[in-house]
Amino acid sequence: IESPYTFEEDTTITVKYTANMYSVKFYVDDKLYEEYLAMYGSSVIYPVDPTKLSSESIEYEFISWDKDVSIVKEDLEFHAFFLESTRSYTITFVDDLGNTILSYKLEHGATIEYPEDPVKAATNEFTYEFAGWDNDATVCTQDEVFKATFTITIVIAPISKLKNNGVKYVNII
Repeated sequence: IESPYTFEEDTTITVKYTANMYSVKFYVDDKLYEEYLAMYGSSVIYPVDPTKLSSESIEYEFISWDKDVSIVKEDLEFHAFFLESTRSYTITFVDDLGNTILSYKLEHGATIEYPEDPVKAATNEFTYEFAGWDNDATVCTQDEVFKATFTITIVIAPISKLKNNGVKYVNII
């Protein structure tokens, strides 16, 4: 059809066009995480927040993408931002029955501080002396539990303090 054109009767005109398509890419540590094609003017569809593998000493938390764009008007590339922090662990000291004496958080690589030696009350039959902890870790590299151990001594009462109910005891050597 040449312009100008005069229509002499009712005419239906069908316009065919191809929408401009743009690439939308998301990167984590310069590696492609997700991509899709989007039409000009469409909304940006953000992917599920990415995760980054933590190490024994460092952990990562996703913060945001480097751009805050809501409408596609051109090819887009987004790069993930992560907060990097020194990993911390729980250090717990328990008595011989498993009751917590002390528990605290400590950053990876820090020196473990031991509490004062625990004391276990004597009974009529036994006395207890603190023998140490069942774990000898000195540097924090993971969650740790330290259980108190005790040396047990049997209390031997003198014969004169035993109730004998009329029974005579004789020492045989």
